Amino acid sequence: MILLIDGNNLAFVSNSVGALSRSDGFPTQGISNFLKSVRSYIGLFEANKVFIAWDGGKSKKRLARLPTYKEGRAVEKKTPEQKMNLEEVLAQIPFIKQAVADLGLYQLGGPGIEGDDMIALMAKKANQMGEDAVIISSDSDFHQLVTPKVSIYSTMNKKAGRHITFDNFSKIYDGLRPDQFLEYKALQGDTSDDVPGIKGIGPATALKLLTAFDSVDKWRHLVDGGSLNPNKTQQKIIDGWETFQLSKALINLHTPLADFSTAKIERQEPNWGAVRQMAVEMQIAAIFVDFANWIKPFKELS
Repeated sequence: MILLIDGNNLAFVSNSVGALSRSDGFPTQGISNFLKSVRSYIGLFEANKVFIAWDGGKSKKRLARLPTYKEGRAVEKKTPEQKMNLEEVLAQIPFIKQAVADLGLYQLGGPGIEGDDMIALMAKKANQMGEDAVIISSDSDFHQLVTPKVSIYSTMNKKAGRHITFDNFSKIYDGLRPDQFLEYKALQGDTSDDVPGIKGIGPATALKLLTAFDSVDKWRHLVDGGSLNPNKTQQKIIDGWETFQLSKALINLHTPLADFSTAKIERQEPNWGAVRQMAVEMQIAAIFVDFANWIKPFKELS
């Protein structure tokens, strides 16, 4: 089993739980929870390989198509609380990355490459090789990648639907198939990434159209052929067709708008002593008190 972890997503989620800090006030809950979570996922899925992807900046190809892409994530648009959380995460990420390297885990990334695209590329390779993979992230964009071999496990503690698989996908999404999810989300857009979607089209309308006509393209073909008259709500899709196509291109992880020329997969030999020393310096007792037991799952990775 391969774990494909959305590093930035897990770092932000990890920093939002608890309030651990070093004696001098430096935040450590992100570091502690991140490593705790990775260790837990290895055991939960009996993983033999772990890949952690990091964001290397916004995709230039996406920005060329939509200059306002992810504009809402700009620091100046965040609340004071969001800014503080961002500062804490950014301060801890270098320590997380070094710990991950010293644990002997694979790290993915490159300048101008979004972490989502790296994970999508690795998921595609896992499918091609017939290997099982679990994507660890709360980002629903990944749901379009679900196959019999690839599943999604959320970093958020959801009461239901945390582990989305090929077998339970339709139940979770009320009859929707994984191959329909891209259009399902493109119709609605994604405010977190400033992907527009079509105004007035929500989950219910998108689901109804896709379950009835299989795909938006098939529905549009029937409309253009004169055998189907769109209702008032569906007319919004026709009026916003170019916006729908743009949204679809922006969030498509099957053929992402990405340049992988700077992509790297890095791994070094484990340095267990360095991991323990980091935990001591960061005063993360949960790691160094019983270090021999804590490190065991990582030593068992291939």
